[in-house]
Amino acid sequence: MLQFIVAHRHRVAGVLSWRLGAICAVLQIAPSTYHAGKPRPPSARAIRDSELRPKVLRVREENLAVYGADQVWDQLKKDGMRVARGTDVRLMADMGLQGCRSGRVWIRAAKGDHRLDRPPNSSSASSGRRHRTACGAQTSHKCKTNSGWVYVAFLADVFLRIVVG
Repeated sequence: MLQFIVAHRHRVAGVLSWRLGAICAVLQIAPSTYHAGKPRPPSARAIRDSELRPKVLRVREENLAVYGADQVWDQLKKDGMRVARGTDVRLMADMGLQGCRSGRVWIRAAKGDHRLDRPPNSSSASSGRRHRTACGAQTSHKCKTNSGWVYVAFLADVFLRIVVG
């Protein structure tokens, strides 16, 4: 269908010319379908990516394939190349490259089985609580500061949605 439009787009029949809009109206397709199907030259980003991929691989291989995105980006800057930080991260992810991790183990939290029965919610409004102070929630956190670790506990009023202690 797109070949037909390309072949007859500039055709003139007497006084009338076959415009793109008229052809698309007769064929009952949107003009954007024609524009989306046209071949395009590669974008500037695609051209730049094809230039950067070998350079990212070279830097990584020169350093025993242990460099991550941060180190590759730093080395490319030292070599005089201007590369955006996000471009380096995106290219390495596209190529399936990661840096070497030293000592840290990445653990994902287990996902619970949602098919199991759950106990009833004891803090719901339908559980017989009539007063606003009848339900509270408590949480504690461990925070790292410049002087060490600090333990913080909060008591929240669920109905007022404020921290009370």
